[in-house]
Amino acid sequence: AIQSEKINILMTKSGKVLVNKNGINFNNFADTFVLFTKNKNRDTPVHIRADKNLKYDNIIFILKTIKETGFLKVALITDGWQ
Repeated sequence: AIQSEKINILMTKSGKVLVNKNGINFNNFADTFVLFTKNKNRDTPVHIRADKNLKYDNIIFILKTIKETGFLKVALITDGWQ
């Protein structure tokens, strides 16, 4: 199988979410993510990077949404998280 591109999600401290550099409003994340990944293989790795000043609840919400969309390989990249 061809290795599919991974999906990169970045959460900025201003609360913006970027999916492969496309800006998404946090409140619309679930709907937008479902549309964005409609034709993507559910084996595609998803990497989430989040600003360390963000509320953990927000990150969990994003994480849960991605898993509920059916993605299995979800990783939280926690640079600088203590």
